[in-house]
Order: sequence, then C-alpha cells, then structure tokens
Amino acid sequence: MLNHRTKFKVPTSLSSPELDFDGILLEITDAIDSIYLEKTEVLSFEKLYRHIYLIVINGAGSKLYGEIEKFMSSKLRELRNDFTIDETQDEMGFLKNLNQFWLNQCKYFKIINDLMSYFNKVYCKEERKFEVYDLCLNLFRIDIVIPLHESISNKIINQINKVRYNNELLYIANTDIWKSIFNMLETLQDVDDKDNYFITYFEPKFIQRTENFYSNFLNVDSLTLDDYLVKVEKIKSFENHLDNYFLNPDTTLKIISILDKCLVWNNIMDKVPAYVKDLIQVSNNDQLKKLYSLSLNEEYKGKIISTVSECILDALKESTDNNINDNTKRIKKTQMSLNWISSVLEIYNKYKALLSCMKTDKFSILNENLMKYLKDLENLTIESVIIYLDTFLKLSSNENLYNATNNHTNSDRSTDTIKKNIKDCTILLKFINEKDYFEIFYKKLLSKRLLQNRSNFELEKWLVGIIKTEMGSFVTIKIEGMLRDINKSKELLINFKKSEDLNNIAYIPEILTISSWPFVSELNTDLIILPKELLEIQQNFQTFYSSKNYNDRTLSWQFNLQTIELRCSINKNIYELIMPFYSSLILLLFNENEIYSTSEIKEKTNLPEAELIKQLLSLTIAPKCKILKKSPPGTNISLDDKFSINVSFKSSVTRIKVPTLVNGGISSSSINGLGNGSGLTDDQQLEQLQLEKSRTLQINASIVRIMKNSKTLTHNELYEKVEHDLLDRFSLTNIMFKKSIEILIEKEYLQRSPDDINFYFYVA
Repeated sequence: MLNHRTKFKVPTSLSSPELDFDGILLEITDAIDSIYLEKTEVLSFEKLYRHIYLIVINGAGSKLYGEIEKFMSSKLRELRNDFTIDETQDEMGFLKNLNQFWLNQCKYFKIINDLMSYFNKVYCKEERKFEVYDLCLNLFRIDIVIPLHESISNKIINQINKVRYNNELLYIANTDIWKSIFNMLETLQDVDDKDNYFITYFEPKFIQRTENFYSNFLNVDSLTLDDYLVKVEKIKSFENHLDNYFLNPDTTLKIISILDKCLVWNNIMDKVPAYVKDLIQVSNNDQLKKLYSLSLNEEYKGKIISTVSECILDALKESTDNNINDNTKRIKKTQMSLNWISSVLEIYNKYKALLSCMKTDKFSILNENLMKYLKDLENLTIESVIIYLDTFLKLSSNENLYNATNNHTNSDRSTDTIKKNIKDCTILLKFINEKDYFEIFYKKLLSKRLLQNRSNFELEKWLVGIIKTEMGSFVTIKIEGMLRDINKSKELLINFKKSEDLNNIAYIPEILTISSWPFVSELNTDLIILPKELLEIQQNFQTFYSSKNYNDRTLSWQFNLQTIELRCSINKNIYELIMPFYSSLILLLFNENEIYSTSEIKEKTNLPEAELIKQLLSLTIAPKCKILKKSPPGTNISLDDKFSINVSFKSSVTRIKVPTLVNGGISSSSINGLGNGSGLTDDQQLEQLQLEKSRTLQINASIVRIMKNSKTLTHNELYEKVEHDLLDRFSLTNIMFKKSIEILIEKEYLQRSPDDINFYFYVA
C-alpha cells in the first residue's frame, strides 16, 4: 500500500473542553464532498487538523475510522451508479471512462489522506489499520471493481483479442488505457490475500481467454512447414510486441507459454521428429534453428534434441555400412580408412554446425554419440585415424610448412589444406580409450615416415604436441624420444660428412634408442656380408661415433630397417631403385657376375634362408618390379635356381620402389607351407604380443600399488580401483585382471584368504 506523509502542526491549545464528535464528523464529510467537487479552496485545513487531533486524543479514533469507512463506501456506490460509468457504452468508451474515474479517485484519495495525516500517524499506525488512502483503495475494490468485474474483464479482453485478430497495432493508443487499468488492478489488494486483484481474479481469466483465442487460430494441416514457421514466428513476435505495451513481465511469460501450448505443443508435437529429419536431410540449419526456438518448453526442445541425436547415430552407422561393411567394394585398407574417417569427420562437422546454429546447450549429444559409436569400433578407429594422419603427413614431405621465405600462394593453400585435414582429424583423439594401442600403432607408422624421410619434420612435432594435449604425456614419451633421435642424427650426419669422404655415396645414419622405437633388435647382423663400399662406410661411421664420447652406448646395426637407393642401367634405360637393404645386397652382386644361383647368393651375402627367399621373390615376381629373372620361372625357389638381370624390364617411371612381399602377397612362411593360423601378419602378431605384455605389466604394477596402500581388499573392490587407475590408458577386462592376480600370487606379492578366495592380502 502507498504511504503518503504530510507535515502537520500540532495545535498549541484546545479551545473546547468537551468533544462534539457529530459536529466534527459533519465538518470532515463536508470537506470530503468539497474535495470531490474540487473546491478545496473553501476548506480550512488548520481547523480540520485541530478537530481530528481532538478526536484522536479523546479516544474516538476508532469511531471516526468506522464513520469515514461508511461514508466513503456510500459515496463510491453512489458514483458507481452515476453516469460516469455507463455499461451500455461501447467497450472502449467504457474502459476510457473507467480509467478516468480511477485516476480521479486516486487524486481525491490523496487529498483526503493528506487531510487525515495526523490520524494516520497516530491512530492508524498504533492500531495497525489501513491508512485512509489505503482504506479508500480497498473500498474502491469492494464497491467499484468487484461489482463491475465481469464487465471490466470482458471488455478489455475483447479489445485485446480484437487487436490480436487483426494482427495489426491499429489501436496502439488504447494500450495506454489498458496499461492504466491493469495498474489499477495490480494496485488493489485484498486484506487477507498476499496477491493483488490482477493476479487473483483477472489474470486467470485473461490467460484462459487467450488460450481459447489461439487454440484454433492455425490450421496446421493446410500449411507447409515453411509457412507454419513464418506464421507462428509472426504471431509470437506480434503478441510479444503487444504485451510489452501493457503487461508485466510475469504475465507476459505466461502468455508466451500459452502460445507455445496452442500453436506448438497441441499442433506439431507428434510431427516434430519427421520435421527435424527432413530438415537435416536437406541441411536446412536455419529452418531447424527456427523450429528449435519456436518454444521454450523443455519437453519440446528435448524432443528435437532426441531426434537430432538419433540422426547422428544413424548417420554414423550408415557411414560404417558404406565404408566398412560393404563387401561389394574391394579397396585397400588405406583408402578405406581415408573414406571412413573423412565420412565421420564430415558428419561431425555437419552436426557441429547444426547444433551451433540452433544455439542449444545440448551440444554434448554430438560427443556422446560419437564416443558410443567409436567405442564399438575401438581398434578400427585407432588404426583408421592413424592411417588418415599418416596419409596427410606423407603429403607434407614435399611441402615446407614453416619456411618463412615461401610466399607462393598455391603452396600456402596446399599446406594449409594438409594442416587443416590433420587438425580436423585430431578431434577424434579424445574419443580413443585404448591409448596404449594407439601409441603402438602410431609409432609403427611414424617410424616408417621418419626413417624414409616421408613427412615434414616440423609438422610431425606439431602433431605430437596435439596428441600430448589430447591424450596425455604418457602416450607421447617414447614418440618424442623418436623425434629427438632423428634430430640428433641430423646433427651427427653434418659432422660425419665434414670428417669423411663418402666417395659420392649419400649416407644418412640414424641413431635410434631401442627402447623408443617399435621394433625388435635383429640378431647376428654381424654375420651379414656387406659389399666393400658399404662395409667401409659402416666402419668409418663406427669409428666416428666412438670418437664422440659415446663409449657408454653400443651401436647395433639394424639392416632390416635400412633403405638403399641404387641407380642402375637396364637395356640402356636409367632407373633409380628404392629398395630394402637386403634386396640391395643381392642386386649389387650382379655388378661382378651376370648369373648367380640361390646357393651362391646365400654364400656371398650370408642372409638367412627365409630372408633370402623373401627378397629374391620380391625382385622376381613383384608387380612392376621384376628386376631379376628366375630360371626356371615360378614361385618355388630351390638352391639350384638361377637368377640374372631381367634385360627386358621396362617401366614408365624412372623412380621405382621395390617392396618386400609379406602376408597378403607372398612370404617365406607361405612358401614353405607354414602359417601362424591366426590370419595376422607377423608384424601384427608381434604388436599384439607387445600390447598384451605391456598391459600385463601395467596391471601388475597398479595392483601392487593399490594393495600396498590398502593391505586387504575383496576381488571386486580391487578390480574397481585398478580399472579406475588404468582408465586413461586402456579398458580393463576380467581376463587380463585375473591373469595378473595369478601372476602376483605366484610371485608372492598377493595371498588369497584361506576363508574366502575372493579376499586378497598384500604380502609385504
């Protein structure tokens, strides 16, 4: 309620020893009548103050309060029946008269309240009664508004609906009248009700009438989605614009909710999934944004998000069917990986753009679905991501991404594209759980790129930095060691060239730390017989390396990792052959003689028989690389077979890479009718064994650490702790866990309880 304060002067003396209450009351009521006649100039406020003071100090305040309440109630009822408020008028005329009547009454109430200021200050405050102004407001509510409630409500709602129907703010001036009347209803408050008259009586009816108005406002079945969105957006914009003129924010929100219910929930809730799928199909993100922002209702938005989530998963599964499960396409694994990862990234970027456009806070559905999808294809994901990265890293070998002097536009565009493709792919790293397998497979392809100089070294370091950030430093420790080895080897090469005359042989030594690189040290390489030129370089480098105070390190030559480039002349054509080291040992023999038998080649190179057969087959039957001619022809090699240079060899290119045939082509084991029976290559079997060994060691270490602190744990408790401990590296399985438990029990790190086999003790 409003509190009006007026300064007043307490009379210095009393002129009448006895109180004439009726006479004073008559003076006060006459004064009120004069106020209503707007003849306040005839009033003696000082005299009226003195008389009111007399009534209060003589204890007649309660009686005066009741008489004023009766008089004002009677006066308001009389005015209500006057022509000032004529219900037979047109609606807007009625509302204008009501508003003017309200404003006049507020003016009169204020003057009366000023007149009764001492009465308010002393009597009303002490007795906790309404001040006179608030008393008059309450009487206005009782005697004016309540009797006219239906007329007021219906007329103002009718006028609002009329503007809504025309959808034009033709009568925008009338909103001032509406707003004033709403302020009146919000000002009036029941004595026992915490809410005002507007909230208690008018708002429920207004909201119900609004719902009735909009319930059948649109015929959705006759509209296309585009037309529907346009119309709803126009209606909501208009309603919001209209409501802001005269409604309070709380009621405006309720009206918005009604619009949602009438125009959206009741009309298209069951059609939303189909709409969403159609819009995603044609990549109409703008329309999808409009559809999503059509309603603030969480259930509505949740339905759209749920459908988008379903579409994401469907698109990913379709990618699997098209690129992995399609048996009609026979493509190499590299191309399959490129196609699949490109498809996954395309889906990711499409839905990332879609969700960004929708401005939703449910962006996590993209990552959640992608994680769920890739987890079911964990190993394939790891291999495909690494093959994808490997492909683009190889494309960078002829590009200098960090050469500041390179200002060619085309080159910049090419290198930017390579880097962008790599960067895009790295978003998938965070979805990989088996980080140890990632490390093994990544090192395998990285080693080939580094040793064959098939990528940009600075780009390799940049990518390893991203992997470290996304997956953790424990994944990149050995990978960073590999890069350091290559960097140090380059420095050694510079110094070696300065100290030795290499007789026009381009020799590039690479000193590799065996613990960092993904290969097993080859045994008995000292028994391999090298050509004189190569042997001399090997010995010179050995001496040079020893002179650099590396005596604490032992050089072990890994011929199986070396690559040699030879220039040769065949039938007057010059070719550059890029081949494995062992293949070059065989080919260099033909500088001395034209024909060698298998046994002679074995004697002059001392290659193991299996390796010798593999290299001879690579030089005789590999497609486009038949450098040697075998007699008799065929894939079976005996010690008496003869080999010579294939003088009829021709190639359209001058640089030829000679491969080593392995499983999937021809290998030494398949020639002898042997195989591992697993369908895996020897390299794959080795990787699998390394992975199992590494995981077993990590599980063992984790169990020991946990049991050392806990001393005793149940089987399930220990499993949960170890699983959590290794979560960032790989997913623990029961088989792996039980295997480690048995190992540690056998080594006496753990002991089972004799009373309960599922209870373990740590043995100090």
